[in-house]
Amino acid sequence: MAMSPLSPRRLDLGQALGDGWRAFARNPWSFLLFGLLLLGLELALHLLLQPRLPFAWKPSTWLTGATPWAWSPCRLDEGVLDCRLDLNSVNWPRLLRQSLDLLRYALVVLCQSVLLSGLSLLLNLWGTSGLIRAAWLALEGRRPQLADFSRWDGRALLRLAIPALLLRWGLGLVFAMAGLLAVVLGGLQPWLALVPLLAALAVAIYLSVSQFFLPQLALLHDPNALDSLQAGRRHVDRHWDQVAGLAVLSFVLLVAGALLGIGLGLFIAWPVVICLQTAAYRQLFGPIDHTGFSNKALPGQDLGGPALSARNRA
Repeated sequence: MAMSPLSPRRLDLGQALGDGWRAFARNPWSFLLFGLLLLGLELALHLLLQPRLPFAWKPSTWLTGATPWAWSPCRLDEGVLDCRLDLNSVNWPRLLRQSLDLLRYALVVLCQSVLLSGLSLLLNLWGTSGLIRAAWLALEGRRPQLADFSRWDGRALLRLAIPALLLRWGLGLVFAMAGLLAVVLGGLQPWLALVPLLAALAVAIYLSVSQFFLPQLALLHDPNALDSLQAGRRHVDRHWDQVAGLAVLSFVLLVAGALLGIGLGLFIAWPVVICLQTAAYRQLFGPIDHTGFSNKALPGQDLGGPALSARNRA
């Protein structure tokens, strides 16, 4: 769906912060419980998929000769590490079995790492979409329930994942090219290596701010991944300094939450920041859900409900 033309708007950080806090306060316990649920699922994934050695010994002791390894070239003799190459002392059948065990362990670790990364990404997408849906409903004057947080929407997750991955891969490519240029230029003059690295950092900062509303755009405004990326740059550039201030404010809130109660404050700061960002998105892009993400409504239908701030609908 093509994005509708937007009238010039201005971001009011004070209003966004107030609206975001009031949205969180509509049902704070649901926000907190959903955050605890996400944390519990993440911890369970890491515990269940923790790579485990299929052996009775640890690889960290291979070089000391303290393991039943078929062949160790190094021995620790009275505090001195003595390494000698003696192929006659190798137990070849046993070395083959242990090498196959190592290969099996490497494959297990690789498969578990890939599975853990995929499930963690899916959990992150589900959690982000649930918090944004709840924040949107709260900003519409509703009281979000746990069912609103946890509702599964595969298409929405796909809309959220594709532009986010494209952005990450793009930033990775920028830094990879900058690293190669830094190596080449550093061979000419050491100080020249800083030039591509600083340029890559500037690009990363610019993109981080211009794509600050990418989750909201992907979920609420445009189902096309490339259009979501272009919309962030096209509409945020004119308010870049204000959005940069919003990004700094969000970071400060998250850091304060992390420092409060040994990290327990994050369970309050994180949803408040999501509500703050969604309130700011409504100021710049309007209060209409164009995709029907927040409810089973027709795309482009205004879900109604008393908004927390009449200025958002101006």
